[in-house]
Amino acid sequence: MQELDLTRSVERNLDSLVRAMGDPIRSKVFFALADRPDGATVRQLSEKVGETRRRVRYQLDVLVDDGLAVVTGGIRRRGAVERIFRTVYPPLLTDEEIGAVGEEDLRKITLQYFRFAIVEATSAAAAGSFWRPGYMLARAGAEVDLEGWRELAAIQRRGLEEIDAALERNRKRTESSDGVLITAALALWLFEMPGWPD
Repeated sequence: MQELDLTRSVERNLDSLVRAMGDPIRSKVFFALADRPDGATVRQLSEKVGETRRRVRYQLDVLVDDGLAVVTGGIRRRGAVERIFRTVYPPLLTDEEIGAVGEEDLRKITLQYFRFAIVEATSAAAAGSFWRPGYMLARAGAEVDLEGWRELAAIQRRGLEEIDAALERNRKRTESSDGVLITAALALWLFEMPGWPD
């Protein structure tokens, strides 16, 4: 297994990233693992994504072989060592990368994102943990011109940057804290819908 070398820059392999993000099982494992910056074990991921340990382990091996995940250590549990896996970079495509990905692969990736988000949201709603103080349920739809689309995309990008910054501040704040942690998910979607009928 590949060990993490924090001193080297990691070059993204777009083909491996696209395959991982478009695969129904691998994407679940990849997305869930990306939610845990400190890493997760096969057991933890299996419970999180609802797949067998064997299936999760296979997908993790592929992610490691493809340079998308690494083994960062292990924890002793019941006489065995459970390896801790972590993503090398998030399951995210830049504008340039999206331009290099075929339409069919983009459909697959988009479908996996939506499936994973909907499963998580449904699970949270069923558990009664979906709504917390400060929560906002919002949806905005409108007909926009190309300039309006670009403006919305820029807002989405800034939002993602702010989310990343907030998560990093949170990570630093909670490193030395024993406080209660909340598993949170936030989705920012901007997509073109089919137009209204004439």
